[in-house]
Amino acid sequence: MSMKRIELTETGLENVLSHLGNVYINPLDAFREFITNGIDAGASNIIVSLQRKKPMGLSIQDDGKGMSFEEVLELPNRIADSIKAMDDSVIGEKGIGMLAYQAMGEELKLQTSDGNESSIYKMFKGSLDVDITQLQEELAIQGTKVEILEIDPTLQRLITVNKIAEYLSREFREKISGGLKIVVNDGNEHKIVTPEIFKGQILLNENYNTPFGKVNIELYIRPEAKTQRVGVSHKGQRVCDIISIPEFNNYPWNLGVLDGSITANFVKLNTGRDGLMREGKHFPVWLKTVVDQQNYIEEQTRYYLDKIKKKESQRCQTIIASALSTFFKENKDLALGTSYYTSKTGGEEIEGKDGLGSGRKIRSQKKVNKPSTSPLGPKTLIPEEGMEKQNARIRKGVNYTEMPLDDPISSTYNEDTNEIIINTAYPLFIQETMDETRGLVYRLRVISNEIVENNYKNMKDTRFALDKSIEIHYALIKHAKI
Repeated sequence: MSMKRIELTETGLENVLSHLGNVYINPLDAFREFITNGIDAGASNIIVSLQRKKPMGLSIQDDGKGMSFEEVLELPNRIADSIKAMDDSVIGEKGIGMLAYQAMGEELKLQTSDGNESSIYKMFKGSLDVDITQLQEELAIQGTKVEILEIDPTLQRLITVNKIAEYLSREFREKISGGLKIVVNDGNEHKIVTPEIFKGQILLNENYNTPFGKVNIELYIRPEAKTQRVGVSHKGQRVCDIISIPEFNNYPWNLGVLDGSITANFVKLNTGRDGLMREGKHFPVWLKTVVDQQNYIEEQTRYYLDKIKKKESQRCQTIIASALSTFFKENKDLALGTSYYTSKTGGEEIEGKDGLGSGRKIRSQKKVNKPSTSPLGPKTLIPEEGMEKQNARIRKGVNYTEMPLDDPISSTYNEDTNEIIINTAYPLFIQETMDETRGLVYRLRVISNEIVENNYKNMKDTRFALDKSIEIHYALIKHAKI
């Protein structure tokens, strides 16, 4: 066994470490560097082992071609060269990417063998000095094992079998589909990583030829998920989310309903391999190819969303009709409509607070001796002697419909048709109906507001109206069985 210490210049060390902090915003992207190195070395099997007990650590072992002792001795020079150049052309060949561990832990230990000789390579956070040891072994197992030691305790929630397996499933989907086997374990749990499967209605799956190679666009729409992200892929590896590229941080990419990938092997990657280099001739070609499909993607997204929303609207109407029916049966003294009291002599109108009135038509000038009672709670304003109740505006059995309105309001009531109209163009409607449950809750909230608005139209006690709206809303939620 022989050991050699190589001292690197400290020039620019602070800049390098600062640069690394910006490159790897997600610590798992730093961990990804070593998976990628294994793939680049021709590995067909990779084992990720987690040490969750303090001090935390993890290891990545691959069966790639490994490195000879001479190649290991060259690693410091590669790092030094890439520090000077800050060029992604080196990062993929074990350049500055070797420093990625510093985004996660305090120490890097790399043991590698090309099948003939083995070496151990160590680095420590905050220093560019390395310890290199040549192992004298007759039988060396080919491949590389990287250990990241003393992982930052704040990353504990990220370092789990499920989260790492999910991350790798997404990031290396194409490689895993092509035969790469990755296993993640922590001593208690063992998981074979399977490729991420795109779900939903297929929107587009086409190859587009360019002077530099093909661009494949594979897109699915999955409105019920809300967290879907279209990935940009390069040589079987996910690089970034499409919305991280400014030209695509807009509709429909940022809705969270599109899933899939856009793959091109000719594009160049940035230093952290988590984005595309905009400089040069390749990116503009890639950009134009994707942008050229934008109109079609927008049209198809709108078509499917409208189709799904129409179906969801019909489902909600059935649920809400049943909820309203049950609600009025339990609250027979309630009806949608303005219910107020007025004096026989035509004096000042005083708003009634005895609930929302009878579901039956109330004749004008009908004498009210005392306020009716209702399960919705105590009444806060009782009519004075001599006051009379006027006709309710809205009848029991009110309907509701949905349509875009010109006015910037959430809803309105049509007295002629006895309908509550929910404005589908209202921003909050658009936002909330992206989720089925939230969309139904929103509709019930709007309906409860209309009930209160039309029964206490001239009411000065806004607190009472707010409380009534909340009571009715939760009653409707209960009957809708949400």
